[in-house]
Amino acid sequence: MLKPPTRTSYHTNPRHLLLASQIFQQFLLHRASSSSTACQIWPCSHPSHRFPTCHFHNHHEAAHRALVQSGSVFASRPPALETSRILFSNQHTLTTAPYGSLWRLLRRNFISVTHPSRLHLYSHGRKWALEILKKKLVEEAESSDEKAFPVIGHFQHAMFCLLAYMEDCVQEDVETAFTDSWRSRNVLLPLIKARREKHKNIINKEEPIFSYVDSLLDLRLPDGEREFLDGELVSLCSEFINGGTDTSTTTLQWVMANIVKQENIQNKLLKEINTVTEAGSEIQEKDLKRMPYLKAVVLETLRRHPPGHFILPRAVTEDMKFDGYDIQRMQW
Repeated sequence: MLKPPTRTSYHTNPRHLLLASQIFQQFLLHRASSSSTACQIWPCSHPSHRFPTCHFHNHHEAAHRALVQSGSVFASRPPALETSRILFSNQHTLTTAPYGSLWRLLRRNFISVTHPSRLHLYSHGRKWALEILKKKLVEEAESSDEKAFPVIGHFQHAMFCLLAYMEDCVQEDVETAFTDSWRSRNVLLPLIKARREKHKNIINKEEPIFSYVDSLLDLRLPDGEREFLDGELVSLCSEFINGGTDTSTTTLQWVMANIVKQENIQNKLLKEINTVTEAGSEIQEKDLKRMPYLKAVVLETLRRHPPGHFILPRAVTEDMKFDGYDIQRMQW
């Protein structure tokens, strides 16, 4: 299993691998996570006439050399399976698009929305979503006979609404968008169309735009300066929801678990809150800059309980040699 790459060809029938390739890749990920070898290389299943070579790096020095020192070379994505092409609109998303004009456009737009220097522009949207979350939690607490109840669904609902100010979304629609990739189109598309109409009114009134969907509606693809199709918008919204919500809710769960378990953390946080806010008042976003201990709790949680143990797969933009191995550029 562990051996240097060879030039041996692997011929197979691609139709038999559409499902098996996904299962085999999960097996390889498990083997990579349980090994201490800095760099392991073996053939990875893929629905093509030849198995591409997959490189799994589980050592920080190798990862730094690849992703930081050679980041521009490792900036692309591998060709997707046929099923992934269908689900992600022929790889028209930030996490699946190959390195090129489309990838640069999506990355530049995403950074413009999430960059710390611009977060204050979206404070109204975050406050609006927070009020929705608080309302849901209060309603659940008042209607439940149990002292404890699950909250992850309410976190997902708030993040879903934050995506595009989807005031008319309901809890069942949110659950569908998270759990059913096929039915999520039926949930997201009507909301996107409604937001498109509202977006026109916002532009006419020259009001500031706060949502991620609004930023996508303003983009024009490099090939022909066309707008994103409905299916592509659904894929981009699904990417935002699945990538941003699961990681945030998972981290928040670990934060709360550690706070409940260790009362000394509770006391220190309460002391810091009382220092920066008046009694009975809510914490404002401007107060967060004066709360270093809260930031330390979040960062330590991310260090001890990372929401994702693997980064997205990368592909090289040109042929190169890395740690003695020849890595070839994948053909599209």
